This record gives sequence, structure tokens and C-alpha cells, in this order.
Amino acid sequence: MKPTCQILVADKEAFSAENYDSVEAYKAAQAASQQAQLDAQAKTGISSADALFRDITGVISERLVSLSVKDNEGQQTDSVTIVLENADGRLVTPEPGVRLRVFMGYTGHALRNMGDYTVSTVRESATPTQIEITAGAAVFATDNAEGALPLNHIQSRSWEAGMTVADLVRTIAAEHSLEPYTGKRAAAIVLPHLDQTDESDINFLTRLAERYNCNVKAGFGKLVFSHAQDVRATDAPNSALAPVNISKSQVTSYDYTRSARNDYRSAYASWNDLDAALLKTVWAGKENDRPAIHAGGNYATAAEALAAAESKLLNIRRTGTNLRITMPAPADLPFYAEGSIIAAEDFGEKIKGLWKLTSVEWSLSDSGLSVTLQSEVAKPEMPTNEEQRAEE
Repeated sequence: MKPTCQILVADKEAFSAENYDSVEAYKAAQAASQQAQLDAQAKTGISSADALFRDITGVISERLVSLSVKDNEGQQTDSVTIVLENADGRLVTPEPGVRLRVFMGYTGHALRNMGDYTVSTVRESATPTQIEITAGAAVFATDNAEGALPLNHIQSRSWEAGMTVADLVRTIAAEHSLEPYTGKRAAAIVLPHLDQTDESDINFLTRLAERYNCNVKAGFGKLVFSHAQDVRATDAPNSALAPVNISKSQVTSYDYTRSARNDYRSAYASWNDLDAALLKTVWAGKENDRPAIHAGGNYATAAEALAAAESKLLNIRRTGTNLRITMPAPADLPFYAEGSIIAAEDFGEKIKGLWKLTSVEWSLSDSGLSVTLQSEVAKPEMPTNEEQRAEE
């Protein structure tokens, strides 16, 4: 079982005949690439012979030093890095802005579509003489979508109270020609009046996500907004089944860390009670249970303040304990992605249990195909004030 990949490029000149000593050698490589394309198409079900993409796998296979694909946390852009040998100086590289499509896996198994990416940087270094191509996840569903605004477009507007997160995400996604996806938990959140003043949509959504303990990400033609405790479901982007069990015997190396910052027992936030002319406090976790942390800011309602306090406490409790695992990629490439859940087995009591992935990196080189999973502990929700009073 041999690790392999398939790389497509939406550029007619990149990786051209200048790579070869003769046009005949180039044509031979292209013929091999076309056959590989047909074989891969049968496995992936996705044709690369359309007008947009050209398969260059056979052309660069002898030059490939490494290929890595990283699924990053939150607003950070997912990325792909391709390193190619260029000792002869003949390699014609793509310009920034060119689209790539990447597949990874093993011969004899269906290759996994790792997504579309837009080249951001092309770097040459020596010695040895190598070309490093870095690309970020392509955001728009189609290039130059008519009427689509960039997500970093600055604008000012107000959002009326009573709108759900699902409605807001759907509206913004449509403006950018993106497909909206809202996690079940996040979709039901009812929003207060919100002002967006001289602010981009992606910054506005990120600010909103932080308030409600959610994550937002744009990539692969989708705009995703999900609660930090949502588990990726089968209708989520790229699909997932969770949790995926991982045994210690599968792992090449792991690193477990726990910091003091997750020892906070409660969080609190303030809100302005205009009727009583008082600044009041609400708590997440048990009231006055120390050590406690302030969520910051003064809020218009008790509900907004409580959401901020719960978000602060949950974020600290999650991010204070981390697990990093590196292992050979399984043959069937199970669904590991930022936001999905793994179950650690045979690691001892401190590590055993559920972990939520914050980043996933797939790496292909002469050493084989490996995957590195960065995760934070997956904990249940902290009880609200009302639930605690019911318990008491």
C-alpha cells in the first residue's frame, strides 16, 4: 500500500514542457498523467478533465518533496503547502491567485478530496534548490461570482433584534455567493439588536462567534458558523461521523499538556438594568465560586451577559488542556477535521476520553503519509444560574 496524491491546477502554463529535456518527454509525462487522472476519477468520482482544472500529477511526481494540507481552527485559513525539487531550474510555477485542487490517500483506495485552494505565495530557496507553493482555501463557490462582495469588505449596518444566527449567516453568505452552514446549537441562538459599524462581515461574525462561544470559518465555497460544542454531523461541510476512536498503539508520538488557566471555577459578566438603574452581575458556574474570571464589558440584558460569561468559562476550560497526536494516516483516511471529535483509548485516565480537534495536518513525503491532530478537551456545558438554583 503506497501513499499517493493527485494535484490539479487551473492554469495552462504552470508546470509546462519547460520541465523536460524535450517535447516528447513532456508528452509522455502528460500521457501518464492522463491515465492517472482516469484511474483517480474512478476512485474519487470527480472529473478533473473539465475546462477549469488540468491534472499535473504525472508532470511533477518526480519532483515532489512533500505535500501537506492543514485544516486550521476558526477564522484561520485552511492551507496546502507543496515543496518541489527544482535543481535544473526548469520548473514553471503557478502565479499567486491560481486555483489548485488536491487529493490524498493510498493506491488501491479511494482518494480523499482535500479541497480547492488559491495560491498565495511561491518561494524558491537553495540549497537544495526547491520551490515551495503555499495556497489558502478557496472561499468563493465560483471564481469572480457576479455581485459577490469580499468577506473583508468594510460596511456599516444594523441587525434587528429577534433574528436567529441561522438567518444572519444565511443573509451574509448570500451576499458573498457562499453556501451557509450553521451548526444546530448555534442556529437556534436568538440575537439582540446588533450594530455593524465600519466593520467587515468576517470580523463582525468573528466578534459575534466569540460572544456565543462559537466558531466561524469561510472556505471551499461555504460559510460555517457553529457552536464550540457542536459535533460535526453528516450534514456538515465535508461530512463526518464522530467520534473516531484512536488507540495508543496507532500513535507515533503524542503530547499532553494541562495549564493552570483551566482551573477557573466560574465566570461573571455585568449588565445594565435600566429599570432599576443598577449594574447587575450574572454568573456561569456556581455564583462566587473562586477562582473566577470576568468576561469583560457591560451588556444590555441579563441574557447577553450570561452568554458572555458562559462562553468565557467554557473557552478557558477547553483550551487549558490539550492533546497533540501524530500517527500514520489510516488507509481509509477517516474524517479528521477541525471541529470533529476523537475518542482517545488506552492512554491512561488523564487522557482517555473525548477530544475536540482544533487543527489537522496531513503530510505526504518519502517517510509516508501521516496525520497530526491538535485537540482540546471536550467538556459538557457548565450549568447556568437557573439550572444551579434548580439543583439547590
